Amino acid sequence: MKLIVLTFFALFGSINGACPANLEADVVFVVDTSTAVDKASYESIANTLVETFGSCKISAHGVSTTGVRIAIINTPGDDWGTPLVVSSFSTITSTRILKQALENTFPDPLYDPVQASGQMLLSQALQTVNRTDFINNGYRDGGNHVIIYITTTSSPDARALEAAQKIRTSNTYGFLAISYKGNGVNTEALNQFVGGKSCILSANNENDLSVLGVQLINLINQASQNGGNYNCQ
Repeated sequence: MKLIVLTFFALFGSINGACPANLEADVVFVVDTSTAVDKASYESIANTLVETFGSCKISAHGVSTTGVRIAIINTPGDDWGTPLVVSSFSTITSTRILKQALENTFPDPLYDPVQASGQMLLSQALQTVNRTDFINNGYRDGGNHVIIYITTTSSPDARALEAAQKIRTSNTYGFLAISYKGNGVNTEALNQFVGGKSCILSANNENDLSVLGVQLINLINQASQNGGNYNCQ
């Protein structure tokens, strides 16, 4: 299975959290911005992602054929009606732009609708990353592709589970999940979503997040060394 980053991890390689210079991966952050995720928790997660991927050679379609490409999909609460593509594989070219994109992902009360509950839009978000127009905008043939679902306590519903299974079966992306302060309430649903508990990374505080970042890079690197295959168990 190819690796797209939805983020939850265990089991790790020999590196210590820093990206290998030759790491290549197409990573999609699918970010829960429903009322389940408060701003402080979101900022902690976002900071961890910036620190973690800041050690990588971040690149973009149209800029370089190598490096780590990152796209971001905002999956808000049900009342918003649609997920939002914050960044494609052609957008993020540096750590600074990654930080800005993650800041723009969380709802701004001055400009955006209020946060809403639910993750019914998650299945639509997965359909979005699998669309031809999205794929043609920087998804590289072969290699390592991972979707990372980032949440706190939300659980994927039946439609999202079905959509994820279809993507995993097609080998278009692999799946990872990150659960921050979830305290295990959504572990079983996330297990079904990503295809195995070893593809779930959980953290209950900021110290745990630092460890999670190391685990994440190690797992992505392992997948790259294994033809983009990620074996969730």
